[in-house]
Amino acid sequence: MKRRLLFLLLVVIGAGGVGVTTKKALNQTKQVKRPAYTIIWQATQYDAAGRATLDHTETRHVSSSGNWHSVRQYADGKFEETFAEVGRGVFLMKGQKLHFLSQSSPTPVINEDELKNSSGYLRTENVLGHLAVIIKSEGGDTRSEFYRAPALGGDEIKMVFYRGATTIVVAPVSLVFGEPEPALLKLPEGLPEDYTHYERLHGKRSN
Repeated sequence: MKRRLLFLLLVVIGAGGVGVTTKKALNQTKQVKRPAYTIIWQATQYDAAGRATLDHTETRHVSSSGNWHSVRQYADGKFEETFAEVGRGVFLMKGQKLHFLSQSSPTPVINEDELKNSSGYLRTENVLGHLAVIIKSEGGDTRSEFYRAPALGGDEIKMVFYRGATTIVVAPVSLVFGEPEPALLKLPEGLPEDYTHYERLHGKRSN
């Protein structure tokens, strides 16, 4: 469970951006409507010998409002649901609680030039027929590469995580543009919000 939560936090951090733009760029792009889409990823783990093991598949529904909902199905049959609501936060639904993972703020549309001006810019590639600008990020013993697509407003279309001898590649297998059904994005009602894990990592939240 700890490994899964760490991996989930890495993905959430990536979704929040890795120093992509300057304040000026944010001001220039914040009025542009974000694309809405549904993407399906397959995450494969590779060991030091290059042996591949399916870790999970994930379907993420993303609204033009910036809200999203992910359903992750693991190879062992377990699954996780994560919700992001702008202004409220990113929550992992586990048991009968919503576990707070991070803040969720409005994210501006980021274009190709702004992505290429990022401090961690590496190169560009084509992913599912779309340009992806690859940006690296390093923290602790993990090195990450986020493939950010201008067609998705700068969101990640692919991700690669290197940790020790293990590599996890999160690659898309399907991408469909269009606004998701509102019911898919709605946080479950009546569940308490739990901030224990977040405050253990970051200290007590300020109201």
